[in-house]
Amino acid sequence: MSVKSLEKLRKKLSEENLDGIFLHQRENVLYLTGFTGSTGGALVTMEHAWILVDSRYTEQAGQQCLDFEVVDVDRPWHFQSLIKDEKTVGFEEDFLTVAIYDEMKEKLADSVSLVPASSLMKDVRMYKEPEELDKLQRAVDIADDAFHHILSFLKEGVMEVDIANELDFYMRSQGATGPSFDFIVASGERSALPHGVASRKKLEHGEAVLMDYGCIYENYCSDMTRTVFLGDPGPEMQQLYYIVKEGQARAYRNAIVGKAMNLPELAVRSYFQQMDLEQYFGHSLGHGVGLEIHEMPFANRKATEKFRPGMVFTIEPGIYIPNGAGVRIEDMVYMTYNGPHTMTGSPKELIIL
Repeated sequence: MSVKSLEKLRKKLSEENLDGIFLHQRENVLYLTGFTGSTGGALVTMEHAWILVDSRYTEQAGQQCLDFEVVDVDRPWHFQSLIKDEKTVGFEEDFLTVAIYDEMKEKLADSVSLVPASSLMKDVRMYKEPEELDKLQRAVDIADDAFHHILSFLKEGVMEVDIANELDFYMRSQGATGPSFDFIVASGERSALPHGVASRKKLEHGEAVLMDYGCIYENYCSDMTRTVFLGDPGPEMQQLYYIVKEGQARAYRNAIVGKAMNLPELAVRSYFQQMDLEQYFGHSLGHGVGLEIHEMPFANRKATEKFRPGMVFTIEPGIYIPNGAGVRIEDMVYMTYNGPHTMTGSPKELIIL
């Protein structure tokens, strides 16, 4: 994919009047070059493209980065000898340390300006290519399979951490290379913690069990949440579940190509407010997913972006009652001209085990 990635990046460089860009964030380097090593950088101008690695990785880079010239450097940001006529070079201001920036600035000629340009790669990576969608869908499918597997594992006395471990083990057995984040498994009153990382608490009858998890497949992430019940939770919790489910349906209906990305969350909040529950929805509605578990775009009430085809993001409304319980339902979707296409296939009807 590096040729297509280079084309997209160079178009952005031209639009921003930049002569080149230095990339050091691992996900950006991986996306652009295909290099999977843990340390490296990339320098791209309108005429040249280099992968910058030390001697440990030169052979690997030569095998993986066919569209890039491999340069052996002691530090990825020691690229100054490659800069000839370029006057403006972008860098990742939200990733590089001040110390690295100062070192780059000191080594570059006075005629070269370093320009903050983190947004360029964020914009490039926001729109997924077909081969990326294939990998993302496989990561989602593995997580879906894990959901069906874990239902028979949920019993009274099982600890939350055991559920998280079982999910991880199962997804690895299906081809995942690891978890995409620290799993959230929260039961009973702990389900009211939106980020209640799995604890040693044991499941009890009548409790909600909220599971937010995902995996990495060929470097791409998945993310999903389902809330199930271990025994009848009572009418109030069942009603809460259906309210969250309806909230998500309203979010889907308001995700429209060309319309602002804040509209789905505003629709959810309006509905929750009608139910006198809006104050218990404390996080944003969704985030992009790709090489990172949280990346552009962000579908929240402050979003100014417009929906475009090729975006991949989550839709995850939730309600969390302090000292009570919480419910969240999360799907991954990709945007088409006809609206969001659901990638997550796990059932959303109320499940009582």
